[in-house]
Amino acid sequence: MVTLEEQSRLKTLLAIPRLFLGGIEHVNGVTIRPVDAATVESDRPLLFHVDGEAVQGETRLAVRVLPKALLVSVR
Repeated sequence: MVTLEEQSRLKTLLAIPRLFLGGIEHVNGVTIRPVDAATVESDRPLLFHVDGEAVQGETRLAVRVLPKALLVSVR
């Protein structure tokens, strides 16, 4: 799980490329930790993506990791 401490929008936007290109662990305020499950809660309904499709959810989203359920190939 990657979490970012609340920062200015500019600092957050500048960190996004590192999330996808590598090096996010070197950004101040970023914490990375392995998790088996997580719950995200919000005051407003959450919009999230499942397999690239936007899904309008409730105010609570529970997720879990299924070990070895996804084959990842890095080239």
